[in-house]
Formats: sequence, C-alpha cells, structure tokens
Amino acid sequence: MRASCLTLRKRAPSPSLPKRRKLSHGVPWQLEERLRERGVVLVDATCPVVKKIHRIVSERYAAGDYIAIVGDAGHDEVIGAASYGRDRVRVISEPEDLDDCPRPVSVVFQPTVLAENYEKFL
Repeated sequence: MRASCLTLRKRAPSPSLPKRRKLSHGVPWQLEERLRERGVVLVDATCPVVKKIHRIVSERYAAGDYIAIVGDAGHDEVIGAASYGRDRVRVISEPEDLDDCPRPVSVVFQPTVLAENYEKFL
C-alpha cells in the first residue's frame, strides 16, 4: 500500500475573488454587516437553534425588553446572540443575577448550556 501526503500552501489572495467565511456559531450582526460591506461572501452555517435565539433576542429587544442570556460570555454563540440585545443585554450564570436586570426581562439560554443549568432557573 502506498502512503500519500497532501501539502497545503498559503496562496496569495486573489483581488478579483471575495474571501469566503463560514459561520457556524453565529457572529455579532454588526460584524456580519461589516464583512458583507467589504465584499466577503459569508456562508451561513449557523445552527438553526442558535439562529432561533438570535431571532428571539431581536424580537424581545424590539418589544422593549431587557435580555438576560444564561451562558458563557466568551462563547461565540453568546457573543452573537448578545449583539441582538444591543444595549439592553446581560450574560448571567446564576438565578440571582436576574435580580439586577431591569424589567421587563426576557431570559434565553445558550444552546449548549448543560441541563442542570436550565433546572436552576425553573
């Protein structure tokens, strides 16, 4: 049997072709907008559950709610979702953190949050 090897080399970017980026966990809407303005072709492979969280946060923001996102503030899913809450969003990890949120408040969860974290908020 003959072994084969594939060597990857960096190529100079072609000025005539826009760069492509694949989105998987979602990105802040502002970043997506800037990339599109620069001619970057985005392949949106964001998980449908993550997209649903973005839509909910956007809708609740438009309705005037403050948004509390239960999750990891440094995770791409949360960073993207939080962007839709603009200036009325807080990432929290404990139920008592809700006490400091202005009312009305809508609560969403990072999709990859562990089940026991959901239970704490019930």
